[in-house]
Order: sequence, then C-alpha cells, then structure tokens
Amino acid sequence: MLLALALALILSAAVACGGDDDDDDSSDDDVAADDDTSDDDTVDDDTADDDTMDDDDDDDTSTTTTTVVTTTTTTTTTTIPPVAFEVPEGCNPLATSEDCQLPYPNTYYMVEDETTPTGLRLHLESSFVDTGNNPAFDMTPLNYADGTPPSSPILIHFGKDIQRRWLLGQDEFEKSLESDFPIAVIDLMTGERHPIMIEMDANRKSLKFGRYALIIRPMVPLKMGGRYAVVLTNEVKDDKRDPLPRSAGFDYLRDGIVTTSPEVEGLRDRYEEIFDILEEKAGFVRQDLLLAFEIQVASVQYVLGPISKMRQEVFDQADTGGGFDYVIDEVENNPNENVARIVEGRFYVPHFLNEDNELVWDADHNPLRQDEDGEYPFTIVIPKVAEQGDSLPMAIFGHGIFGTGSGYLHHGGSTTRVIHEFAQEAGVILFATDWIGLSGADQELIFDEVVPDLNKLGIVTDRLAQSLVNNLTLIELGKQGILQDDQIRVHDGAPMFNGEDVYYYGVSLGGIQGSSLVSISRDITRGVLAVPGASWSNMLVRSIVYTPIKLVLDVKYRDPLAQQIFISGAQSLFDFSDPINLGQLILEYPYDDSPTDRIFIFQEAIGDSQVPNMVTRMLARSVGAKQLVPAVERVWGLDATFAPTTETVYTQYALPIADGKYPPEENVPPSSENGVHYNMNLLDNVADQIITLIEDGEVDQFCDGPCDPD
Repeated sequence: MLLALALALILSAAVACGGDDDDDDSSDDDVAADDDTSDDDTVDDDTADDDTMDDDDDDDTSTTTTTVVTTTTTTTTTTIPPVAFEVPEGCNPLATSEDCQLPYPNTYYMVEDETTPTGLRLHLESSFVDTGNNPAFDMTPLNYADGTPPSSPILIHFGKDIQRRWLLGQDEFEKSLESDFPIAVIDLMTGERHPIMIEMDANRKSLKFGRYALIIRPMVPLKMGGRYAVVLTNEVKDDKRDPLPRSAGFDYLRDGIVTTSPEVEGLRDRYEEIFDILEEKAGFVRQDLLLAFEIQVASVQYVLGPISKMRQEVFDQADTGGGFDYVIDEVENNPNENVARIVEGRFYVPHFLNEDNELVWDADHNPLRQDEDGEYPFTIVIPKVAEQGDSLPMAIFGHGIFGTGSGYLHHGGSTTRVIHEFAQEAGVILFATDWIGLSGADQELIFDEVVPDLNKLGIVTDRLAQSLVNNLTLIELGKQGILQDDQIRVHDGAPMFNGEDVYYYGVSLGGIQGSSLVSISRDITRGVLAVPGASWSNMLVRSIVYTPIKLVLDVKYRDPLAQQIFISGAQSLFDFSDPINLGQLILEYPYDDSPTDRIFIFQEAIGDSQVPNMVTRMLARSVGAKQLVPAVERVWGLDATFAPTTETVYTQYALPIADGKYPPEENVPPSSENGVHYNMNLLDNVADQIITLIEDGEVDQFCDGPCDPD
C-alpha cells in the first residue's frame, strides 16, 4: 500500500511538471490543434501537434483540455473555455490604442479573392478614416488593390511617442538592417530585413495630444507581390522609458490563448506561420515580440498592368498606320538668335479619362479607352542649326510643377532663353506638352475641388497617368512626320527628324514624371532627370510645394492621425504613374520592346526644398542607378561608378544654402524656399553634363572632385 502511494505521488509530480511546461512552451500545440478546423486557405499544417490532434475527439475545438492525475490513480478532465474577448466593430484586433484602425497597412484589411495574383484584395470601409464634418472617403478606388503600395508609409499608433534611440533618420536607416535592432520589416520569403526609416509624426498641434503616428518608411520599395512582417520587440519603450501599450489581440495570438473573438481566431493560422518564419529565418523569439503584423504588397500586374495597357494602345495605333491627328494654331519665325521657329498646336491622343477627369476601369481593373480621343496642347522649338539641312534628334522636354510646356518653351522669359540655348547647342528639336494633373491649369482645380473633397484626388492621380500617354503619343507624332508639315519644316532637304534618336530632359515635375516616361518609352535612349523624386506619399509632406495645401487641410482635417492615414492610403492612387514603381521597368522589369542602350542621369540638388533628397535617393535605388563619384555624400544602397561611363547614374550638386534654410529632417515642409531646386539647373557644369550625354552618349563629371562650391 505504501509502495502504491509512493508511485502515485511520483507520477503526480511528474505530470504537474509537464503541466508547467505546457503553460510556457506548448500552448502553440493547442492553438494548432484548434486551428485545424479554421479557414485552411493559409494554414501551415506543419504547426499542428499530431499527438494532440489524435487524442482530441471532441468536436468542440474552441476549448482547451487539461488532465489532472490524483493520488488514487483516477483521472478527471477539466475544460478551459476560450478567453472572452471582443473587438469593437470596425476595429483592428491588433490595435495598440483606442484609435483602433492602426496598424496600417496590414492584411487584416484584406479579403480572399482568387481572381487576383496575390489571392487577396483590399477591403476598407468608408469609416476607416475619420473625416469629421467633411465628406466620408469613398474607399472603392483603393479596394481594387491586391496589396499595399510598395512604398507606402507604414503607420502604428501607441498614443505616445517612442524612445528617441529607436528612431532612424534619413542618414541612419541602415541601422534597421542590424540583427539586434528591435524594429524591423522582414521579408517573409527570405527572412531578410528591409531598410526602413523610422520617425514620429512631427506635425504637432495644440489640443491634439497623443494623435501622432509612428511612421515606418521603406527606403527601398517593397517587392511587388511580396509578403512582409512588421516587427517590434519588447525592447521598444516610450519616450519616458516605460512599456508601450500592448495589443491584447496580438498577445492572445502570440501566447496561443484561444479567444471568443472571430477576428482574432481568423488570424491565428496565418500568424502561427508568421511566428515560425520570424523565429526560424529572422531570429525573433516569439515571447520577445511587442507587436508583429503582416503586409501583402500589391502585385506587378496590379501596379504596372494599367500603364502597360495604356502604352500599348498608343503603340497599336501608331503601328497599324492610323497615326495621330493634330492642328497647328500658331507659328512664330525667328524669335531669337537660337531658334528658327516655334510652333503651337493641339494633338489628339488615346483617352482613358471620363468627363470627371477620372480613369475608367473594366471589371478586371484594366483602364478603358474612351470613344473620343483627348485634345491636348503641344509646343515645338526648332533650333537655328536645323536650317543647315541636317536631320536632328528630337527631345521631349518636361516642365516643372504647376507649369506648362508652352510656358517653358515659349513664354517663360529667362527660363525659356536658357532652354532655347540648350536646343541650339545640343542640336535637338524640342517637343513639350503639359504634365496634366499638376500643370498650371490644375492648380486652381486642386484648391477648388480636391482639397475640399479628397475623394476627388483622382483629378490629380488619374491625370498624371493620362499625361504619360500624352507624352508617348507626342513622341509618335514626331516620328510619324509632323516635322515635314509645310508649316513647320525650315528647309527642303533631308527629313528634319533623323528617325532614330529620341531623348528626354525634364526638371522638377518633369524629372518626376519624366522618370516614369523614360521607363515606359520604347524610343527614349538618353535622358536627364533634373531634381527628380518619387513616392508621392513620402515626397509631398516634405516639400515646400505642400505648404499651402497643408494650411487648408489642417483647417478641414484637424486630426493629425487621420491625415497620416489618408496620405498612406492615397499612395495607392499615385502608384500607376509613380516612378518609384515605373522606374523598375528600366532594369528590373523591362518591356520586350524597351531599348537596351538606355542611359539616364538623375541629378540631385543637395538640400532641395521642393523635392526632398530622401525621395530622389529612393528613386535612384528603385531604378538601380549607380552613384557618380567622387560625391558630395555617399548614398546607401547605390554602387559607385566613375566618369566617363555609359551607365545610368545618380549624381549630386551642392550649392550654397543660407543659414537656417536647410530643409528639416522631420516630416514637415520647409519654412522657406532656399533656391537650390531652381539654381542647380543654371550651373555650367550641369549644362555641360547634359550636353555631353546628348551629343556623345556618355556621362561625364565636370567638377574638380565632388560637385560642391569648394
């Protein structure tokens, strides 16, 4: 009897120890068993414990069972019910504050859709952003997306600032790649860290305490179609070194605690897979996680498909002999010593905009060409050198923000004179139209219609996409023989256009949109993108151009957090024309008909107050450009190359900047214009670099050392 009692006590102690281990380590097995009956479209069955599943014959898998052995060798089974947990309607179960929409983007806001390349589609409600007394946001245009924009800011809200030591500025973000840094974006396919900038929203307002997002900005666009996890560990504290607010929903997932919440349980299988990947491939211990959430990036088909279809419409019309109609309105002869003729007119292009200036989509989210072609202005500048009778190259010129093609090429005063000198010296015939969406005619439209109702942002974004079609058509117009028109030609000799060489030169907006144009063109082989940028959601908020818009938005949309959510989401509308995406068509995803001998120069003005250096460098990394050295500042992620070269390059120019006029590091516009954005384009060594590329087909450096005043 004593022997039996002793054996029973030993057995009881052994089982008790096993129970302690279950509390700490094997809760995952219970979750996996429970998950076996959940949605199995994303289940990783390898996470289930086979023994647990075999022993559990009870159909009710929403409970956890524990076996207790007594000293009388009888057993009883007690049932632990799911933890009662309710996610408020419309809220994210991973939220870390009372403002429960964040974190965003993440796959919680997506639904399954087997018709998309990613198998998912965005599903946001109009209540996602609090617009106050303004019209609610119509999320329909965003909900076509099969993932998040590759460069969209990632937002988290704790209701307080995080410790400064974990914020990474524009020149510090490479630290995010260190294995022990506690904030990371992880590629779930490879386990590799992605370079990110980390900042607190600096747009502080009185009486708006705790309404500021933690913003994570990818410094290289996320891979289209990729899956990523955003990770924060418990090491991250608030600015008083206290623990940050936690997400109960996330903790239940992390700790394997079954709940009554369908929102939490609907994520469980997917997050079991994520936890495994984070531990096995990225070295994150599950219990060390403060927060982790998944991002599905939009597919190549979704992001690049629309502009690909639009460009093909242009080429199909050109190649089938249909040609493009035009009307000449004005011809000015010999306006100055550099120009033989300036021609103003209108041309007709494949049109994808309806009467509301919005793109029209079919059921598969392809842009639909409208029955009537669109009518847009063009300007042609024929240099004096053309009168010699030789055939010349043609070059598309891209104007700056809120400008026009005619304004720069014909009616721009000193700017026009500089452009005319360039045309004569380089020996090129210049063509230009308007970058509609952000041209001179659009400024009033933006303030009158878009700012009061941000649902009309498509007036900007959709027209930017159409403007790429317009410029492609303008190239075809030049190729098809408009220069042989008797009203235009300046001699009776050889054709004025040599039939082969098409170049591009654009400044500011012309550098931004031009980066997209040269990426999709089948003709442009040499191009200069002066003071360009990319990723509108990252660019606008740091540009002085945004200042007057922000003044109005701050009155109408007072909540800083709501503003950041809108800015992040709006990137999806810019994506179809944004060079952060289209620039990848140069090297990463070239078309079959893309030129193989393309050479482009991306020229940056250090301290630019209109186009932040941050986004110029993001563009250079996205394109795959090399940095021309010696450089003013070496830029992370760009290989170095020396002049002369025939590679696509990023180069820098430093001009004197008055004290106090260097742009702020934070996500706020500069307080004043410092002039470098404009003045860089007037430098002699910049002009020499452009002329050399056009004439000789190579990139050279016309500075003694780095291109700075010293």
